[in-house]
Amino acid sequence: MVAVPDNEPWHDSERYKAGKLTSCAGCGKSCRKTHWGPWCYGCNVERIERINKTFADLMK
Repeated sequence: MVAVPDNEPWHDSERYKAGKLTSCAGCGKSCRKTHWGPWCYGCNVERIERINKTFADLMK
């Protein structure tokens, strides 16, 4: 298991294994709804990193 920084919980794949079964809002594959919404692990990590980059660029 890879250590996940406390400030990056979306990188912890274990957090995507519970919740109501749904379809990912990004790719449409079956996944579990987390408190981030209906996103599979891969789509959610990509989405949050994109959002973080946008905020970092705005702060420059």
